[in-house]
Amino acid sequence: MEQLIKITSIPIEYELRVDNARLEMKRGTAELEITREKGGGLQIKSKPIKLRLDNFEMRNSISPSVRTSIANAAAKGRQDVYETIAKYARRGQYLLAAKPGDKGAALQQMWNAENPLPSSDFQLTFTPRTGPKIDWEEPSLTIHYEMDKLHFDAKIEEGVIEFIPGDIQLTVLQYPEVLIEYIGDAVYVTGNSEQQSGEQIDARA
Repeated sequence: MEQLIKITSIPIEYELRVDNARLEMKRGTAELEITREKGGGLQIKSKPIKLRLDNFEMRNSISPSVRTSIANAAAKGRQDVYETIAKYARRGQYLLAAKPGDKGAALQQMWNAENPLPSSDFQLTFTPRTGPKIDWEEPSLTIHYEMDKLHFDAKIEEGVIEFIPGDIQLTVLQYPEVLIEYIGDAVYVTGNSEQQSGEQIDARA
């Protein structure tokens, strides 16, 4: 017997998409602020040498002041008095030693003692008898350097961890079908109805 019907079954076709659950971490932001504080810079302090020169005594030895002159005159007066007393005392000793008939030998000795012959030793009174008084302070050098200062202010925000749940998506690409196809010869029925060979009858499940 010849086969008249051809049945074709088309299965369902679908697409399955699965997104797994995951953790996402959002990074925090960081801000850094830098400020600069100006320092003192370079400072140099120099102190030169100080020299103190006192030449009062030196000038006073050459050209005495009024006070020094009065003091020197008073000292010289006292010295002259002492020397005069000693001079007359020596004269008395010479006169006591004089004897008649010595032909003035005692007076000659007294004269020679009071008036000695000049010697070659002399003093230059116009030169200073003392030097100046000198006092001094050492020099000093101080260097101070102060650098600029940098201030750092950091603001850091912590990260946030976010949980994203999983997702399953099912997409139907082709629904199931059953195709029934008549492959026999033409069949004539009443009512002038006819079916041509190769006519397809679709039955969908």
